[in-house]
Amino acid sequence: MTIEAGSTNRASICDEFINPQYASVPGCTDPNPGAGSVIFPGFANTMGAMGNLSLGYEALPWLRLEVEYTTWRAQYDDTDEGFTATGDDLDKLNQELFLARERLGAFSASGGFINAYLDYRPAARTFGVYVGASGGLATAAAGYSSLWARNKDVDAVLTGIGQPNEDEIRQNLAGTLSSGQATLRSVTPAIQLLFGVDRYLTDQLSVGLKARYAMYLDFQSEGGLVWDPLRSRVPNNRRDGSESVHGTYGADFSVVTLVLQVKRHF
Repeated sequence: MTIEAGSTNRASICDEFINPQYASVPGCTDPNPGAGSVIFPGFANTMGAMGNLSLGYEALPWLRLEVEYTTWRAQYDDTDEGFTATGDDLDKLNQELFLARERLGAFSASGGFINAYLDYRPAARTFGVYVGASGGLATAAAGYSSLWARNKDVDAVLTGIGQPNEDEIRQNLAGTLSSGQATLRSVTPAIQLLFGVDRYLTDQLSVGLKARYAMYLDFQSEGGLVWDPLRSRVPNNRRDGSESVHGTYGADFSVVTLVLQVKRHF
């Protein structure tokens, strides 16, 4: 999983707490803070658990329709300290920070699908094979945290060099910390590809294995993450509280599952 993270934050030099003369810096009063500034933390694959409940209807001997509810959860507990960035965030990585750590904890999703299957079942009904595809909606949630720490050594902080008050900027910025954690939530469309094999125990009962590849599209966090503290102060770029700061997170992600199923045929 790779997450694309942005924010309503500005460059550190545009923070009034860090640079009281921010208004004289080109771009610091533009109405769209954080535009074009993105980080891309990536996380390793992991294992999890899934369950599903479905109700199907045989429309034709070879065509089956189904409504399905699925839920799954994976515990990542993974951090990334070597991610890439663009814009102001790239400047922060290169000019201020000695540590930038993004962490993904538990990730879960629950949702409903409408599935369509092409079935093959011999007349003797000893076994069955099927392939299918589906679409649906899911609610997804991710435990997330972020920790960015600036160099304590003022001489190692490059932000502000060339400004009339560069010493003040660098001293105010050195040693500051930005930290936050939240549960990111989103409603996301999803599509699935499915394949399964059933073994009939009786005409009314079968057991089988179903494999699926599910793609969850356009996860966009609702509310995002607030860094509190932000550069060791309140999460705002202005002393009057007029520019609150929060993060926005998006991703596309996929899940491969193998499910043991018991079916009751009516």
